[in-house]
Amino acid sequence: MPEDASTWIVMLRDLSAAVQVRGEPMVVASLVLEAKSGMVLAAKVATAPRDALSQALETALTQAVGTLRAPRPGLVLCADGMGDDVRTVLAGLVAGRAPPPVHETQLGAAAEDIFDALVGHLAGRRQPEEPPAPEDWAMAFDAARSYRAREPWERWSDAVPLDLELEEPDGPARYVCVVLGAEGVLRGLAVYAGAELPAGSVVSDPDARASLGAGVLAIFLDRPHELPADLVARALRYGWPPDDEVVPAFLVIGPDGPAEPSRRDLQRLVAAATAVTAHDRRGPIVVGPTSATTGEVVLSEGGRVTFSLSVPAPQDPSSRHADPAPAADDAHHGSAARPCIADLFAAFLADQRARLAPRTWRRYEAVVELFSDFLDGYGHQSLDPAERRLWQAVAEHDEHAFVQLFGADKVVDNLGGFLGHFMVHEVAAGEDLLRAAGTVTKKLALWLAEHGYLSVDDARGAAELGGDAARELPRAERLSRLLYDHALHSAADPAGDREADVVEDRLVIERVEPGVLWFEGGIGPVEVPEAASALARPGWSLSVVLARRLGRWQLVEAGSVHP
Repeated sequence: MPEDASTWIVMLRDLSAAVQVRGEPMVVASLVLEAKSGMVLAAKVATAPRDALSQALETALTQAVGTLRAPRPGLVLCADGMGDDVRTVLAGLVAGRAPPPVHETQLGAAAEDIFDALVGHLAGRRQPEEPPAPEDWAMAFDAARSYRAREPWERWSDAVPLDLELEEPDGPARYVCVVLGAEGVLRGLAVYAGAELPAGSVVSDPDARASLGAGVLAIFLDRPHELPADLVARALRYGWPPDDEVVPAFLVIGPDGPAEPSRRDLQRLVAAATAVTAHDRRGPIVVGPTSATTGEVVLSEGGRVTFSLSVPAPQDPSSRHADPAPAADDAHHGSAARPCIADLFAAFLADQRARLAPRTWRRYEAVVELFSDFLDGYGHQSLDPAERRLWQAVAEHDEHAFVQLFGADKVVDNLGGFLGHFMVHEVAAGEDLLRAAGTVTKKLALWLAEHGYLSVDDARGAAELGGDAARELPRAERLSRLLYDHALHSAADPAGDREADVVEDRLVIERVEPGVLWFEGGIGPVEVPEAASALARPGWSLSVVLARRLGRWQLVEAGSVHP
């Protein structure tokens, strides 16, 4: 290769999922880089791959860029499968001269990151002046993987800000971290600069990320279809498991929408995620201040960031909302020392209304009303004989006797029945309402403990039950729909087949394999769609009608699934 020639990297991407052009089904970008410096020699967007490639190579060959006054490629590198197209285009552009050799190879992370910046810019995400290096991205995805594996949102409420102190290369700095995910919708981590949350921040609104506030650094854990395709591709490129149901996105929430983090932004997110993960490993802390968790993160360039993360002391609840204790002369209410369920529910909703978006708050209100109805209709089954006599005396003339007579301990006693049989079978709730039921009852348990109406142990058990419900009940509902649709198209007709063995019962799933289920009593294998078996879990129960003919079991009818 001549001394004045350089090595070029030629890249091509389909941007149709990230960038739309009216009337065009495809948008393609081509990028030409000088390998040694990383300088962009040309970047072109077209509606066909060959057009984008031709325009980019022509621009790189004919237009000067910076100090490269006469670009002369001595070698051209491209991704696997592009070689023939690149050779053809180059041969047409350098007519009369020998085109440079073209080699297919796996392109490095730095080149892919430069292309990411172009795609992000085209998609409307502001780009930083100092972008992260590949080593920074590798550290960030490692930290996100550990954070995701811990699932700290199962233990930390987004109403509990965490104080983070960092000793950065530029000096000390303070931040507030908020673990996102207790709402069951938006999972991740938000990091605010300063010693307290900015006024007006609505950290618990899952309906709008912009409500987190301008300037916040964030890691979002989203389903792949909810993220721009280039962010998903970046995560996979840096080793994120392709079969995970969520993918991390690192963003800065700006006044004009999301922006890409700078190198320092990403390093702060790594330190924050590492600190929260380390703090969570110390145990399932529900409420209250704890001793600080300390540690350090070694940066990609060799520097270090030390961290100290702690939980602030809780506020006096009387400073945030009215005392939920009822009037002493109300004969049907609990004492002032132990408010009744009705008053606790009202105070909880009032507290949430101050911090939630209206649509999210209405979801909370609907769940609490259903829980109240359940307690009034079924709560008496959990009472001891003396309590039941009291309830019967009042219930004769007050249909809301249960929630007016009893306190927070009965909320915990009845939570399993509400989230289980009642929501699944009587309300026949859809996926969104089932998820909300788990999320809201988890938040309710934490709130009751925070304000002294439940012990930490009771709240922890109730919060875990709510968290499990928020995950498992929607999954069970999806499984129920898939099995119902599968049975609907089944060719089995046991009513007209005397040779068929028929089982109609609620059965427990004992074993799951791709496309196959086994039930208690040695029933199976039963063929189901692989999407259904991926959702199913041993131990779940299912209302079914199964038919066996000639040794083969088939699903004839499918009803509700219960985790």
